[in-house]
Amino acid sequence: MIYPITKTVNGDPVIGIGGGGFTKKFHFRIVKRKSGDLAPAIFIRKTGDLACSLSQGYVKAEPGDLIIEGSGYLPLEMNNPDISLTGFRVDGINPEYLTGFKVDGITFLDLPYRVIIGSSEYHNRDGSYFSGVQE
Repeated sequence: MIYPITKTVNGDPVIGIGGGGFTKKFHFRIVKRKSGDLAPAIFIRKTGDLACSLSQGYVKAEPGDLIIEGSGYLPLEMNNPDISLTGFRVDGINPEYLTGFKVDGITFLDLPYRVIIGSSEYHNRDGSYFSGVQE
């Protein structure tokens, strides 16, 4: 499988992160390192017009990263059947995309608490909920 990337002005491959709640729904994208920690952001938007966007911040892509995307109906909690979680494990980086494979079995328990809070916040404008180290 391939996963699209964005590039910094220096040409580094980055993945957009972010999310939030809107009209009874939510969505988010996070990147977890091999250690299980959220990847540190190289850029975080904390204000502005990109509320609930998947580009509120950017993290540098690395082999072994686990990209998790989630969406569904609020509330974002363990017993809600209307939550969709998908995972993609990065095993290579090409100039235009990441290569890797789909990861099955992503659950609510794989989500850091701060991601749950940020994804549930209506029109969230703070991308720092979705990164490991705040800039």
